[in-house]
Amino acid sequence: MSLPDEREPQDWQRRLQVLEDELFQNALSPNDMSLLPLVYGYIRTSCHSYNKLRRYQRQIATFCDREGYQLAGIFSDTATPSDMRLRPGLAGLLDVCGLPDTRGVVLPSPHHFSWDLTTFEVLARPLQRTGVRLHFIHTGVPVTEMEMPTTTPDTIGKEMGSPRNSGEPKEKPNGTTEDRSNRRPS
Repeated sequence: MSLPDEREPQDWQRRLQVLEDELFQNALSPNDMSLLPLVYGYIRTSCHSYNKLRRYQRQIATFCDREGYQLAGIFSDTATPSDMRLRPGLAGLLDVCGLPDTRGVVLPSPHHFSWDLTTFEVLARPLQRTGVRLHFIHTGVPVTEMEMPTTTPDTIGKEMGSPRNSGEPKEKPNGTTEDRSNRRPS
């Protein structure tokens, strides 16, 4: 009787080949990666929190893996107020959106552009003109398949499927409601 350490080299080679075949059976080769739609990510934070930035980066990467996108890079603007329109990260994103292989932009939520509807429209329109699709992780619905909100800042939550700052009363666990129409989101 032979112990596992005393197996013949052919047994080890055969076992190794079986393990390699199982491991790499569904893996994409570098040539196959070019078959996936190419997207970029964008993050805007109002603070310098490294942990928050990393969390958003992981959300974008996970979304791309799950949905079958090739994530080429993530642009970010940190410590940037929601109403600021001149953003270096967004300018870089706009440049790569003009490249022929770019198919989309992934954001954690519409609010990474802005909480203000007018600023949101000003920042999103140039990206949409390049032909890319905007994907928001919390809804998963491309903006190009929805009507852009055009009425008041309160409609951004309704149009994008977010209950946050939607202006509608929110039901509390005890059955009462809380009017959020005049509250600024945190």
